[in-house]
Amino acid sequence: MRKGDYRTVTVDDVKFNVLLKWGDMKRIVKEYAAVDDDDTNAQLELAEKTLLEHVVSIEGYEDEKGKPIKEISQEELDDFESDFITRLFRAVVGSDEAGGAGN
Repeated sequence: MRKGDYRTVTVDDVKFNVLLKWGDMKRIVKEYAAVDDDDTNAQLELAEKTLLEHVVSIEGYEDEKGKPIKEISQEELDDFESDFITRLFRAVVGSDEAGGAGN
């Protein structure tokens, strides 16, 4: 392992290469803890922000025409099912650390 190496998180058959440093993880957990449990909108916004900032690339995901999609974007996030994004967020930051991410 080298400084700056990413790790791979797999949800269903899609691989996400993630770079999440410990300092970032601590900040995310603190931000998530500060969000009211009933504020689903704020939870989802934090999940999206985290994924957009820390997912470096995607493998195994294609558009309708079969063209590979290799980078995460807001448009791509919006196309995923909500359950998929919840599972991805939990996989990126750790399920026990980030609570429900909208659940």
